[in-house]
Amino acid sequence: MRFVEYLEWDSQFFGFNIGRIDLKKDHLTPEALDSALLEARNNHLKCLYLEIPFGLPEVVAYCSENEFYLVDLKTTLSKTLSIKKNKFRSKNITYKIKDEYYPFFKIIIGEISRQSRYFYDPKFGTKNCLRLYEEWLRKSIYEKFCNDIIIYIKDKKPAGFITVRIKSGIPFIDLLGVSNEIQKKGIGACLIDEVERSMSKSGHKVLKVVTQGHNVRALRLYQRKKFKIESVNIFYHKWLD
Repeated sequence: MRFVEYLEWDSQFFGFNIGRIDLKKDHLTPEALDSALLEARNNHLKCLYLEIPFGLPEVVAYCSENEFYLVDLKTTLSKTLSIKKNKFRSKNITYKIKDEYYPFFKIIIGEISRQSRYFYDPKFGTKNCLRLYEEWLRKSIYEKFCNDIIIYIKDKKPAGFITVRIKSGIPFIDLLGVSNEIQKKGIGACLIDEVERSMSKSGHKVLKVVTQGHNVRALRLYQRKKFKIESVNIFYHKWLD
């Protein structure tokens, strides 16, 4: 494929052919998108992902006119790390995973999934979205999909957790969830503090996270923790019926 990348894992997981329009910013034109759609149809793809930066009104107009479904404002934030004196791990924090924690993780991951771009696309459906996030959780815990899992324990059970994945030498917060029953208690902030402490101790100079632009609660949390927005991209799904 020339304009479209076939996504094997996504296609196998969801049970139909999925691709991603793979065009650099300078080549994102209505004409190129026409060619991408033709290529996708010729290769029997059912769904396409498209991520574009802000500042391309002609492309945004094209997507609106051609029934591309707006599903996310993909927001990347970053923070410069520094080793702070007397920065110790909270007594509620643990890295030790126990089998009995898993049901609590599943409840939290269900809550996280409701902020996903898949949740906002009715053609994927809430069940598929939940199934995807449960697989993400399973791979993180049992297949080392992430580099670290940090858990906040309250009343001898997980009240929240955060996962970190290092990509191209840069640590990213991958998943962050706190039980809906214990919101606004500083648990999310405590988990981020521990990631910062751990990553700075390991010699990393920056910490990044990608979150949804509509997830105002998460954005406010990262803002309070002094993260700065690097970029906001528009994310679309295009269904080829």
